[in-house]
Amino acid sequence: MASLDAALSSLTLWNHHRDTIERVHARFHADPDVIGLLLTGSLAHGFATASSDVDIVIVIGDDAWRRRRDAVSLTYFDQSLATYDGGYVDGKYVSPAFLRDVAERGADATRWGYEGARILFTRDAALAPLLASIVAFPLDQQADRRERFTAQLLAWGWYAQQGLEKGDPYLRSISVARVVLFACRLVLNENATLFPFHKWLMRVTDRVPHRPADLTDRLTRLLAHPSAADVDDLVAGLLTFYDIDRAQAERTWGAHFLRDTELSWMAGPPPIDDL
Repeated sequence: MASLDAALSSLTLWNHHRDTIERVHARFHADPDVIGLLLTGSLAHGFATASSDVDIVIVIGDDAWRRRRDAVSLTYFDQSLATYDGGYVDGKYVSPAFLRDVAERGADATRWGYEGARILFTRDAALAPLLASIVAFPLDQQADRRERFTAQLLAWGWYAQQGLEKGDPYLRSISVARVVLFACRLVLNENATLFPFHKWLMRVTDRVPHRPADLTDRLTRLLAHPSAADVDDLVAGLLTFYDIDRAQAERTWGAHFLRDTELSWMAGPPPIDDL
């Protein structure tokens, strides 16, 4: 399969992954209703191990996708196609209209899911440029994101101090985790890199070039043994490293935090943790 060989070139794959991908390719290429098939997940991102599953995205027509959405049937799972013990194929259905919507206004985590995606086959020549537009970092939003992520970093730093001071284990743990989250989001933003969601956050942050050399060590220590001093050092160090005016940020973080957290429901449905 020359086209499949080209699609998988330069990827680190075990033989059983390759064999499984060939079976997946045959299964969906034979279905005329499938417009295209993508390899995604840890295999595409370069984070795989020998036991990793095979993640795919199945592109179908817009009408078929809407029917699946309404039937709550947008996921795919199959152990029979895997050629190795414990292996499985995990996927989701998308449509061209859905992908265009992702490119136009999709959240970072959704967009990053297509980072490194390999087109195993397609019947639509527009798919490749559409994927390229999906994973392009929105540079026009970078300055605004810097202010908003800085505000979240300062706000959760204050909450972390409160949790530590009051001995509140829940407030301490969630606040420290969010300090780390928005520290990473600020670093990723300064490197024009999409947020990969939580599973790969630390790993993706660790590989961007423009960051403090000891950042990973600081984050790991803070998560394992949170302290007020380490929260302060992390926040102050990042603001200095990226030449962010702390006095200005201190004056405005409350307004940003209010808009992006307490009032976020006004711009759309509230996030699930705020229902």
